[in-house]
Formats: sequence, structure tokens, C-alpha cells
Amino acid sequence: CFLKQIDHPRLRIIAADYSGELGRTDGLRVHLVEGMGSASGDLLEEMMFMHAKSRFDEGDYHLAEKELDELQKHILDRLQIKKHQGHAGLARAYYWNGEIYRRLSLKIKMKLPKERMKRDLLIKRNLFRQGESFFYVAVKIRNSEWSVRSGLSMGLMAEEFANDILTAEIPTDLPEEALSLYFEELKPYIEQIRSEAMDYYDRTLRMAGRMGFRNSWVDRVTAAKEKLSKLLGSSR
Repeated sequence: CFLKQIDHPRLRIIAADYSGELGRTDGLRVHLVEGMGSASGDLLEEMMFMHAKSRFDEGDYHLAEKELDELQKHILDRLQIKKHQGHAGLARAYYWNGEIYRRLSLKIKMKLPKERMKRDLLIKRNLFRQGESFFYVAVKIRNSEWSVRSGLSMGLMAEEFANDILTAEIPTDLPEEALSLYFEELKPYIEQIRSEAMDYYDRTLRMAGRMGFRNSWVDRVTAAKEKLSKLLGSSR
């Protein structure tokens, strides 16, 4: 039979893809786990990634992070140090780890009373820094897609952080004068975070330029930078 001439793990990936398209994530993971037993190298790592990504898509960020960490370790153990640069699978794993913390940060909405708002701000800041650390590693790998995407996400995450602070809950009975003072005092802090986002975009574009990357993700970073530049100019 011609099927015997096809690598069994590859058939499992095809079956897993089909199950995923049908929304059957449990079936997807069954095919992947069964195929992992006889897979190795890039094929095994692709299966590990698909398994972790299915957790992410379901919102199970704890297991997704655990499996992405295992994937990163597997790749690093298999490769020599010099071969890390540009490795798509490794940069992709770090990117999705960063996206976990970006999504978690977006879920935190700063609401009254004041004590809760302080707590929410602290949690949000910690999630921001954790996501940033994963994106930063992905950028340093210098992959044409996943490193650039990570730089874009770093900037967007900073912008989202600033926007969430601006839209934090405010007492409805706050006098107009006090409200104006509140936003005036907030302005330098917001500009600082947005300037940090601009720095992420700039550094990503410089890296892309040095490496000769030209693709749609570079274009998206350029567009995000231009949009933010206009916003920063109008706020000063």
C-alpha cells in the first residue's frame, strides 16, 4: 500500500490538522501524541508545537506555557549554540509564550475601589514584563518572521498597557476640575509607556534592516510605528 511509503508521524500531522479544522482539539492531540512516539527532529518539534498551540487556543495558558517550555528545552538540547540564530521553531515557541502573558494582561481590567486598582496595576505590570522577556528572547534569535512578530507584539503590548490605564475606572462623582488634574498627572506616565512601545518598534526595524528582512511583518511594524508616532505628536 502506498501509505506504507509515507512517514507515519507525517500522516498523524495531517490527521491532527484535519481534526483541528473540525474543532476537535481532543482528537488533534490524540493524533499528535500517537505520532510523537516515532517522530524525531523537526517533525517531533512541529508536533510538540501543535500540541502546545491547541492548549493556547483553548485558553489553557498554564499547560500551553508548560509545553512550550518543554519544546524550547528540546530544541536547545538538540541544537548547537551557533545554530540557534534564525531558528524558526525556537523563535516561534518564545513568541507564543510571550503571547500567553499578553493575553493574560489584556484580561486584567483596572476597577475601583482604589485598593483593587492598585493590585490590578501591579499584576498587569508583572504580566507585561513576563511577556516582554519572552518576546525579547524571540527577537534576539533573529528569525525573519517570528522575531519581527515578537517585536511587533512587544510594541502593541505596551500600547495596550497604556490604553488600559487610560480607560481605568474613575469615580462617577469626581468633580470636573479633579478629573482634568487626574488626566494631566497621568499624561507623562502614558507617554513614557508609549515611548517604550516606539522604542520596541524602532529596535525591531533596525534588526530587520541589518538582517535584510523584507516581509509583511516588517510592513506591519512600520505601520504601527507611524500610527503611534502620530499619536505621540498629537498628545504633546
